[in-house]
Amino acid sequence: MAHIHLLSSAPGERPSRPFPFDELNRMREAAAHDRFGVHTVVDTPEEADLILFVENCHTVQHYQEVRTHPVYQHHADRCLLHSRHDQPLPLLPGVYASLRHAEYHPERTRTGGYLKAFAHSHVQYDPTSTPSRYLYSFIGKTSTHPIRKTIMALKDDEAFLFDTDPFWPYGNLPASQRKALQTQYRTVSHESTFVLCPRGIGTSSMRLFETLRMGRVPVIIADDWVPPVGPDWTACSVRVAEADVPHLPDLLRERRPDAPEMAAAARHTWCNWFARDVTFHRTVEWCEQVASASHGWSWDTLPHLLSPTHLRSVWRYAGPRRSLA
Repeated sequence: MAHIHLLSSAPGERPSRPFPFDELNRMREAAAHDRFGVHTVVDTPEEADLILFVENCHTVQHYQEVRTHPVYQHHADRCLLHSRHDQPLPLLPGVYASLRHAEYHPERTRTGGYLKAFAHSHVQYDPTSTPSRYLYSFIGKTSTHPIRKTIMALKDDEAFLFDTDPFWPYGNLPASQRKALQTQYRTVSHESTFVLCPRGIGTSSMRLFETLRMGRVPVIIADDWVPPVGPDWTACSVRVAEADVPHLPDLLRERRPDAPEMAAAARHTWCNWFARDVTFHRTVEWCEQVASASHGWSWDTLPHLLSPTHLRSVWRYAGPRRSLA
């Protein structure tokens, strides 16, 4: 049993950083509904065995803010990070939603899910729905990774493929149009035997966890994705190499007989690993697995800081402050 202190290093909401505490509030919600009852949230870092910063900002920013936060300064040996960022740089031990193989170090990092997946009210499980209309479907933006354009080029009468790029930014749409798109996404998923979950900006995808939640079989198309430890991914999903996407229709027709059993396993995986009432427990378990890691710089990770993505972040955020630590 562990005592956990949950917090965020965000200084507050401002125009350049809206909703800074969304992820923290979701984790607190998960803790409040935790059905395992093994781990406990405590009010102060002094009471805690583990201190978890739950952040909703880009990689360099949360690293800078956590490292300079008074709680981290006084209790660094017990601090870990939970980050939903699509392109993480795991400079601190913790749980990251979208890790690449090159950035995954099992002694200090774990891959997790997306807290938003249990918060999306439009994504629901319907045990009465039957996937009888489409062999597979994909609804999403195609501009986030080239593999999505390859998917859209597939010609298959049994597929439903829909590019949502014209509807972004999503938040600017009228409420009625947003609701219609959400309804379409849920209905098509329920009518699909397989739901394609290609990588986007990051190696992971919110769609993967939403598909598990709806009890459909996700098709993971992300060569560099590191799956969360624990679930039996072979039982509940199909993994297809990015190079094999042109052959995807034939591959999925071969797997169609396995789909009912896999769909049940997908729903089981959601309920036992990523649903609201298990997320806190599973996150703490992953944190305990890496809690003894060194809290200094991870030298294996530092070369990735030189990637264009992270250098832009350094220039935009950390550069003016002259220091990362």
